Amino acid sequence: MADNDPLRARVQKDFGSTLKPLLRPHHQEIARRTELEYVRFAKVAVDEHPHRIYYVFPTLGRPTVVRRPSPRRVCQIAGIAALAFLLLALVNRFLA
Repeated sequence: MADNDPLRARVQKDFGSTLKPLLRPHHQEIARRTELEYVRFAKVAVDEHPHRIYYVFPTLGRPTVVRRPSPRRVCQIAGIAALAFLLLALVNRFLA
């Protein structure tokens, strides 16, 4: 996952708080930061939902599922947004 991926931030938030009590503080410690280097998770694609990708993470109680749009869906949404912007620019140009 990239550094700016919101999924990474959520995983660090969920698992960082779980790992924090397990780390013993140093007697001169002022602050603490946890960072994940390795987490097992499953990436699941379901035929009934072709425009979604599911990520499953293990947690203490039960697995957590996060839904994300598929790369194809992201391209479709970006294309629609670009066409809408182009249409608005053309209408604005002809009416001005």
